Amino acid sequence: MIIVISRLKEPNIAKVYRVSPDQNLINNIRVLCTKERESFRYFFPAERFHDITNGYPVPVRAAFFDGNGEYLFEIDPLKVLSEQLREHGLRPVDIGRAEIGIEVPGCTLPPPDGADGFLRRPKDIYAAGSRGAGRSGEKEDRAQEKPARTRRTSAGRSAGKRGLLAGAAAAVIAVLAVFMILMTRESAVKKFGKELDAGHYAEAVLIYNEKIYGRERMQEEADPLARSAVESVERSCREGKTDFSEAGSALTSMTGYRNRELSELAGNALKEVDLYETSSAAYKEGMSLLEKKDYIGAVRAFAGIPESSPVYEEAQAHTDFCIERIVRAAGSFQSEEDYSGAAEGLDEALEILPENEKLLAGRESARTKYENMVRNRALEEAEEKAASGDYAGAFAGIGEAMELLGQDDRLEAADARYQAGYIRHITVDVTEKVDAGDWDGAESLLEEASQVRDLEAFDSLSGQLEQAREDDRTEPAVYDAPGAEPVKFKGTIQKEGQTRRHSLKAPEDGDYRFTFSGMGKDFQVKIGILSPDGEEAGGDFGLSSGGGVTCRLEKGKKYTIEVTAYKGKGSYVLTIGQPGPAVDVSRYDVIKDRMTFKDQRNVYDFVPAGSGTCRFDLSKSAKGLMLGVVIRDSLGVTVRSASGLGAGDGLTADLSAGEPYQILVSQSGKLGEYEIRIGRQNPAADVTGRSVLGGEILYNDQKIVYNYTTGEPGRYQFTLGNMPESLRTKLLIYDSLGFKVGGSEELGNGGLVEADLESGKAYQIQLIQSEGSGRFSLTIRQ
Repeated sequence: MIIVISRLKEPNIAKVYRVSPDQNLINNIRVLCTKERESFRYFFPAERFHDITNGYPVPVRAAFFDGNGEYLFEIDPLKVLSEQLREHGLRPVDIGRAEIGIEVPGCTLPPPDGADGFLRRPKDIYAAGSRGAGRSGEKEDRAQEKPARTRRTSAGRSAGKRGLLAGAAAAVIAVLAVFMILMTRESAVKKFGKELDAGHYAEAVLIYNEKIYGRERMQEEADPLARSAVESVERSCREGKTDFSEAGSALTSMTGYRNRELSELAGNALKEVDLYETSSAAYKEGMSLLEKKDYIGAVRAFAGIPESSPVYEEAQAHTDFCIERIVRAAGSFQSEEDYSGAAEGLDEALEILPENEKLLAGRESARTKYENMVRNRALEEAEEKAASGDYAGAFAGIGEAMELLGQDDRLEAADARYQAGYIRHITVDVTEKVDAGDWDGAESLLEEASQVRDLEAFDSLSGQLEQAREDDRTEPAVYDAPGAEPVKFKGTIQKEGQTRRHSLKAPEDGDYRFTFSGMGKDFQVKIGILSPDGEEAGGDFGLSSGGGVTCRLEKGKKYTIEVTAYKGKGSYVLTIGQPGPAVDVSRYDVIKDRMTFKDQRNVYDFVPAGSGTCRFDLSKSAKGLMLGVVIRDSLGVTVRSASGLGAGDGLTADLSAGEPYQILVSQSGKLGEYEIRIGRQNPAADVTGRSVLGGEILYNDQKIVYNYTTGEPGRYQFTLGNMPESLRTKLLIYDSLGFKVGGSEELGNGGLVEADLESGKAYQIQLIQSEGSGRFSLTIRQ
């Protein structure tokens, strides 16, 4: 659409400008000011013209007039013109050429045509001498031809001559007419080309529309020039030789060709230039932001450049650079607090380029890093808290991380691990309190643990405390031997070879020790122990103070003891160590006894209640005291024996229930007290349904057996706790056929065994002492 903005320069003369209907009036006037500054004098008072600069905004009031110059409606200078036309039912293609009246507020302008304050073009925009005037002249010529023909008819011959002359003249006129036509055509095309070459595109378009358009041969010569001019202007703009305003002004003028093909060609070129202008502006803005390291702003600027723009490829290269910087910056955060800023930057960039693979990958990478950071921090802190016993803190940290990350296998596994550790921790504490007899404390601890985490294991354990209260924890039965008082004889020998006699009735069968003391340095004796029938039961000679002899005497017999001065003479003290009677220790757990004389042998009777392994541990022994232990059956056959036993040593034997055995303990080394702990094989206890067990390891090789029937199938865990550091045991799990399904050697406090158990099957748990002694707890859980 051609909209004419006009200002009277002189009467009947108007300036015609092409106005873009897809812009508002203010932008059109700004374009005129920028691209055709001189022509804008027609719209602005001369006294203020010197204030105009490129891009100078001019306040205006405008109105739209029809082709007859009639006022139609007011125009909003800030609204797009074509939209305002459509609001009044008009389309640019329908009205062809129309006009806009301009009023510049604050300027005194004469009102033409009676329209106050508005400057409009006259109804006839053509100057005098137009095609109308030419047709009037032709009528005059034709009116003058008629008298001439009349004279030629009446003149005769001379008329014929004049006819020949007239014919010749006509031929000359015809030739001249053709020449003039050719000259006119050549002059119009040539002038058209000169105006194009000079950059006077508006003038060239006017020449084309008035002199060339519609003349086929002239168009054939002029159209290539017009196309070339359009292409030249566009190319010059692309190459930077012409600025956008000049190129836009030129192309805007060339859209005024009446030739639709040329007008569209110029219009398309104008669009390309406008595109290049906006693209270049966006590119410059992007580069400026890039220089300021505002990478997101630069991406936003570059994203506005379409693929058809000449700077598109460069913009894409810079965009890639910006994306790399954005991704790198987003991935460099070192704390969870910094992640939100990094994520916001990536999200902002993704709002601009939502399908960009590098940004998407960077976002995913940053999220992964953030998740790892949150996860690792939670795991590290939970590990520290759990190690210090703060399981509540460990659970809280894991829970917070899971709220941030959602379902997470590693966090869930850690939570399960700490939960199992918490159960072990509470179980150990509960069993310690139970072992110490603090039942109320154990129940209180379980209640507190359930508040931290409500677990079925704690409910079950709490229910078992009542049963655990009933466990028999009787003190071990101790036999404390009274010890036999020795028999002492005193005597004095006056001369060498003299004999003194003493009498002794043996109270028990056994070994008796005869020891001399209180003798002078040079005094030695000879001793002989004679049976009632006069046979010597034992004896020795050359004995001084501290010397002695051991012999076996029979219970109830009266023996004569002869002491003869072997060398020298003097006084002596004879001490006779007598063995005690055999004591039945079948019901005792501990034997406390002493060795009071050399070669003493104490005898104990023992009848086990149950078959199995029995242990006789020398739990205490005086320093330097060494013992020999012999276990004999009822036939006197030695079952087991050992010698040179000190504290911590012992003897293990498999004994049969109800069979009588005799335990003989003999002295060697020094004298003193000793303590023997008897360990019996107790019957297996049924602990089905229990998860907390307590007991005590009393002796070496002790075996404690539990029968356990499973409920649900699965992997079971058997954990030892509440044990002294010195205690080590084996923990073995056997099925009903005697096959081992799980076990471990040398377990200490906290040691555990896992085994896959079937549902409803009977299993046997064996706890066998390896080292040390003391109480323990055993927890069973699935």
